[in-house]
Amino acid sequence: MTNKTHKNELYSKRITKYTWWILTAWTLILLGIFANDLSTLKEATHNLAVKEARAHLQKDEAFRFWATTHGGFYVPANERTPPNPYLAHILERDIETPSGEQLTLMNPAYAVRQMNEEYTETYGVAGHITSLLPLRPENAPDDWERLALESFEEGETEALEITEFEGKPSLRLMQPLTTQEGCLKCHAHQGYEVGDVRGGVSVSVPLADYLAEQHQATTTHTVSYLLLWSLGIITIFSGSGAVKKNGLERIYAQKMLQESHDQLETRVQERTSELNQLNQQINASLQEKETLLREVHHRVKNNFQVIIALANLQKDTLSDSSTILMLKEFQERIRAMSLVHEQLYQSDNLAGIDFGNYLNSLVLHLIQSFDTGRQINSRFDVDSSLMGIDKAIPCGLMVTELVTNTLKYAFPLDDRLAPAQEAFKPEISIEFHANEGEDEKVFTLVIRDNGNGLPPDLDWRNTESMGLKLVKLWATHQLGGKLEVETSPGEGTAFIISFTESNRMGL
Repeated sequence: MTNKTHKNELYSKRITKYTWWILTAWTLILLGIFANDLSTLKEATHNLAVKEARAHLQKDEAFRFWATTHGGFYVPANERTPPNPYLAHILERDIETPSGEQLTLMNPAYAVRQMNEEYTETYGVAGHITSLLPLRPENAPDDWERLALESFEEGETEALEITEFEGKPSLRLMQPLTTQEGCLKCHAHQGYEVGDVRGGVSVSVPLADYLAEQHQATTTHTVSYLLLWSLGIITIFSGSGAVKKNGLERIYAQKMLQESHDQLETRVQERTSELNQLNQQINASLQEKETLLREVHHRVKNNFQVIIALANLQKDTLSDSSTILMLKEFQERIRAMSLVHEQLYQSDNLAGIDFGNYLNSLVLHLIQSFDTGRQINSRFDVDSSLMGIDKAIPCGLMVTELVTNTLKYAFPLDDRLAPAQEAFKPEISIEFHANEGEDEKVFTLVIRDNGNGLPPDLDWRNTESMGLKLVKLWATHQLGGKLEVETSPGEGTAFIISFTESNRMGL
């Protein structure tokens, strides 16, 4: 009982420690997210102010460009817009309309300055056109603008800073004024040339409204994060209590489970001992059956050899060549089946044979066994693939039949010994490929020759030839596949057989 109490106390302390770790991690994560959120709010506020400042500058720049392209414009001369004394050197500064109204020339800088002075209070954004060499004292730059104008002389293209303007936090933005062709009308006497920086236009955007919105958003986010942090704290402590309770229940359950496990372990050991004995018996039985199966294949192969030998004895007693040829074809069919059992007997895998290796042995034997009066070349392109006995025997019989027919009929001796065809080399080509799928193998077998080809009037699908009937029967019924024939007189024949086999080989 004391040991159990001590174990429970250790577990409770460990859960408490983990709880504080999680609480600390939760707090640090929220603080990091909150700090990033405040930084994003600050950056967004800054970006909005910059966008507003750029919009005002672009407005002034567009208006100034329009006025510059027109060389300035004339407006009625009055107290609001008196003749500009700094344009007195211009011959047509003041003109009179046919009706007698007095007009005065307003240059682009004068127009922008007047617009900024009269509408600053309306829109709250102060604009100022200035220069290091101003014509009017009112256009002289302040300290911040002077530093910006000097930086433009050194190649800078913009000045941007959050600072105070007229005692209020503001975003100040200034861009240079570049001398254009239309500007020389009023400023050529100052020595400016096209492309020179002759001053700049600045705007000052008050940040009070932006900062107020930022403060409000910061307050809202702070309250939201505090609520989220509080909810997390409640969840963490609630979860900790539940984990403690479940853990104590789990400790008790583990104790009961250990007792059951010990009992089960004893039963498993007893059962394992029984299974080991049974497994030894099964292995012994399997070895005995494997030995018996190899012996069966060996005996079947020997019996086939006996049949072949008897056929040889029978041939020696015959004189009719057609009967001898039929008996020889019978022998080759028996030999094709015998070769399957011989390879199974010699193989480590009794489920099937290496059909590519089997094809090499079978076809080479057939070519050597038949005397066609000439040398027949053979070419093999075969995959090494396992094939079950149920497919291998009919496939071997089919190969035997087709190769035998090729040797008998594809290369007539009289036709090929003509002087014009002495260089002809008879050839039999064997192709065998296996495409391994997930559930089954797809086999493709091609037996091809370069002989005379099938007679043009022969319909191989409905022929009376026993050989072709057998081939068709083996291909479609026993192999469950498809047989195709490609033939051309004088160019050879190809028999193409495709069929499938389950990966379990149906054994």
